[in-house]
Amino acid sequence: MGRYLTPLDKLVESIDFEAFGLLLEELAPSLVSNQGGRPPFDAVFMFKVLVLQYYYGLSEEKVEF
Repeated sequence: MGRYLTPLDKLVESIDFEAFGLLLEELAPSLVSNQGGRPPFDAVFMFKVLVLQYYYGLSEEKVEF
């Protein structure tokens, strides 16, 4: 029996998200603060989240879950 593919697995097989990395960093550079706090999420990761949210019509709460 084959491995179950999650929606994210299927999307990653279809789209090379890493190809957007340089463009995303150029459009939204990471700002690192000396005041502490949580480091920013990777731009490619956040792009994946937004694509999943749009594609599946998910609310913010569903995306976090």
